[in-house]
Amino acid sequence: MGERTSTVLFALSLAFSLVCFGPGVAIARVSAKADRKADADTMSRQSALSGIAAHKATLQARRKAVDASYDYFTAADTLLKAFQRNGVTEPAVLDYAKVWGPNIIYLTLDNLHGFYEYHLQQLHLSELHVKQARSGMVRLADMDYLAQGMQAWERAEQQAAAGMDKMTDHFARQAAMLQQQREVQRQIDAASPAARRNLTLRHEAIGEMAKHHRQQAADIAARLAEVGVKTRLFSAINAKDRIAAGPCQDRRGTDASATSLQSIELPKFSSPPVAGPAR
Repeated sequence: MGERTSTVLFALSLAFSLVCFGPGVAIARVSAKADRKADADTMSRQSALSGIAAHKATLQARRKAVDASYDYFTAADTLLKAFQRNGVTEPAVLDYAKVWGPNIIYLTLDNLHGFYEYHLQQLHLSELHVKQARSGMVRLADMDYLAQGMQAWERAEQQAAAGMDKMTDHFARQAAMLQQQREVQRQIDAASPAARRNLTLRHEAIGEMAKHHRQQAADIAARLAEVGVKTRLFSAINAKDRIAAGPCQDRRGTDASATSLQSIELPKFSSPPVAGPAR
């Protein structure tokens, strides 16, 4: 009822303007009302560009942070520190970091880079579109779309960065197992035949744990490579077929096995005193 009354009053006001002031003033009044509605649905070009610039800065800062730990020149040092946190001290095992870091760790990051590059490109294309807008105004709905897409991107990026950390930790745990295995092998070499059975069982158990950690790291690397290729959370605002911006998939359940594996203790075996070398 109220809406109908408002419409009637507006029509009467328009008729009054036409009679008293002529069509020019009447049309100006109608245009002013339309402009007020347009203002509520748009924002200035400069405000839109500032918003896009902030999104780009966030994305670039997050990429810079993950690159600082895992690029070709830093991955070995990051992995070496993880080795040391896991008690690896033997030089021959510490040297694995020099090989695994710039190869396995960095290559995983390189596969993940597509996730950053695609979304940065969409922001760049959106920025160009805003700069070329003839009206100088940008729809609020388009900027809301980018904001929602960036929220989903940030959640996905946090999970990806955490995946890099988990993968590195699994490689470090594998190295710790290999160090233990080398120590047990030295005990086996020095033990009497009677003492070797339990030591051999322990050696095999440690080897199995090393394989488990290696497999967990490989699984995480495969998932991160898939993120780099397939995870696309938003498009440019002028894209013909825009991706529907929505919440990203929560993959915490996917990594549950990796977390639980870390809590498994190495099986305990009785280790008799090591005798001298068998004669």
